[in-house]
Amino acid sequence: MHKSLKCDADEAKQWIKDRSAKLTFEGKEEKLMSFEWYLNNDETEATLIESVEDSDGLKQRFENLMAGPLVPEWSERFELKYMMVFGNVMKDVIE
Repeated sequence: MHKSLKCDADEAKQWIKDRSAKLTFEGKEEKLMSFEWYLNNDETEATLIESVEDSDGLKQRFENLMAGPLVPEWSERFELKYMMVFGNVMKDVIE
C-alpha cells in the first residue's frame, strides 16, 4: 500500500511503532510472513509491504484489520494512494 501522510512524520513514525506494528505483532497471524513500513526521503509518503503465505492469509489479514481499532486511526494519518496485490488470489478475497 502506498500512502500520503496527513500528519507530521514524527507522529506517523510513533503511531507505526506503538500501534500498527505492535497490534499486528500481537495478532499472531500465522500466515503473515512480513510487515514492513517505509517512509520516502522527504517523509511525505509511506509504503507498507505485507507478505502473506496465500489467499487465506490475506483474507485473515483484511478481516482482522476491519475488526480491530487501527482503521480509523490509520485514516487520520494516511491517505491511501494505491494498493497492489501479487500472486494467485481467490475470487472471494478480491471481492
